[in-house]
Amino acid sequence: MGEVFVSKIANAPGQTPTGAFISSIFATIALIAAGSVTHAGTLVNVEQTAFRILSLDGQKLLGHARYGVEYRENGAVLVGENRYADGEYDVERDVIKVGSQGAAPALVSFEHSFFNRDGSRKLVSRADLSTGQAACTSYEMSGQERTLDKEIDFPSDTYAGATSVLPLEHALRTGSGRAEFHVFDCAPGPAVVAVAAELPHERRNWNLYPGGLVQVDVTADLGWLGALVDGLLPHRHAWFDPASGWHYVGGKIQRYFGNGPEVLLVREAAVKVVPQG
Repeated sequence: MGEVFVSKIANAPGQTPTGAFISSIFATIALIAAGSVTHAGTLVNVEQTAFRILSLDGQKLLGHARYGVEYRENGAVLVGENRYADGEYDVERDVIKVGSQGAAPALVSFEHSFFNRDGSRKLVSRADLSTGQAACTSYEMSGQERTLDKEIDFPSDTYAGATSVLPLEHALRTGSGRAEFHVFDCAPGPAVVAVAAELPHERRNWNLYPGGLVQVDVTADLGWLGALVDGLLPHRHAWFDPASGWHYVGGKIQRYFGNGPEVLLVREAAVKVVPQG
């Protein structure tokens, strides 16, 4: 999942900061939450949740992702790790607090670190929503650190990384037809953008996961800017399983940077065909 948390620290060749940010926002929506939220007693699943990272055509196994939860008073800590066959990996740690009755849980702090195959740091994205402090750090091949930091007045409905799935699950579970919230990411510096998703409840089939699922498409709420860049926005979607309490079961994402390679995440327990690595 780590690579999935597209923290766009440095612009890729030929890509503008705006384009990179938009792409990274779409990728974060596809990131994984370790369970679902209904009330304080069941903030997230107790057991770890495993996913396979597959090639875009679903035929090759690229890596594995695993997320678990550490309970705390009035909340929990979501801890995840994504490992790739090429040796790269990333680790995410999100602190979550329980919202008021009937409300989605809130993000308190977020940290997502990406590592090269030799274990050296590649990218780090951090945000403390209580203090407003946020930072995006990249590391050159020489190990030299480059940090962009900013103080942000975070909206109360701001999420990042894997927790971006939580407001979608919550809206589906409560029968809402639309979800609107904010997402934090690096673009390349710290930034927050509004996103929205229409939530259809008709069932569809996905060849990588059994049963009738719901596909959710997410778009960035860019206002007048959206009309200028709409043609440049990559398609992003996430699949949810109503039979399991609307858990996230996978979707198409990008590995880390906004223009990084596209891959699929699929909940491991139900992959129909075992890909050949």
